[in-house]
Amino acid sequence: MTAKTSGSENQRKDWIIQECPMIADEIIYKGSTVILDSSSKLAKTNDGTVVTLAAGDIFAGIAVETVDSTGFIAWATYVRAYRTGSHLLTFTDTLTQADVWKKVYINNTTDDAAVTVTKDSWVDVMIWYVVEFVSASTAIVSIKTDTVAGTDGDLIWTNDIADDAVTNAKAANMIRGTVKVWGTADAPTDLVGSVSWQILVGDGTDIKSVAVSWDATLAANGALTLANDSVDLAKLDIEIATVTVSWATTGTATVTTGSQILGWYVTAISSTATVKLVDVSSTTLTVTLSASDTATVKVVLLKA
Repeated sequence: MTAKTSGSENQRKDWIIQECPMIADEIIYKGSTVILDSSSKLAKTNDGTVVTLAAGDIFAGIAVETVDSTGFIAWATYVRAYRTGSHLLTFTDTLTQADVWKKVYINNTTDDAAVTVTKDSWVDVMIWYVVEFVSASTAIVSIKTDTVAGTDGDLIWTNDIADDAVTNAKAANMIRGTVKVWGTADAPTDLVGSVSWQILVGDGTDIKSVAVSWDATLAANGALTLANDSVDLAKLDIEIATVTVSWATTGTATVTTGSQILGWYVTAISSTATVKLVDVSSTTLTVTLSASDTATVKVVLLKA
């Protein structure tokens, strides 16, 4: 960049009035709100019909005069708009003195000749505040331009905030024991997570705080208690195989491949023989006695 070596005339513009290029075949009346289309940034229809806003549309000001672009292409005509100041505007609401300093909106329930203090939806565009009550249908409004539909007038661009700059001190206060979640209509919601004996669980759509139930209870200190008789063989994935030996030294039974022997016990035996060996190979469980005898042996196995 070339260094500046001399002074120059300051090309300053107060920009109290802005010239806005218009969409083709439109009309904007004097004293009505001027809305710029979110895509083309051209002034939209404001011809006495209901305003149709879309997210990202921009409030550019109050029309200085009536401009009719009928028969002209886009950009061929311009409407001038006051960007600042306080203006007498007509409201769709029934106003009282209590409405002073309320936010003022244009939305899809108002027409171009009126504004409202009633927020309608997320595509409202805030034009600023009531500063003086005049009558049940009119008030003086201090306007702020460049507000965007869908932001409630509090637009902050991404580049306005440095990474990691939003600290806990800057965040809105929350009720103790709550967590911030993505709620209905994608709105930030505070979920109460402080109820004793409850845990946070996703249900495929939302996060909920629910109580632990069925075979276990959860204490507030995190201790998990299993109910009596709640852990059965099916839950442990254990099988008990019965091996019958009939006047021999060995007997077999079929078990799950890869099972591990945890232990065994004899339920019947005809003489003094004892269990010498219990072994499993693939799906075959073999019990070997110390002598030929008749016996029934229960073998406890952990399934693979």
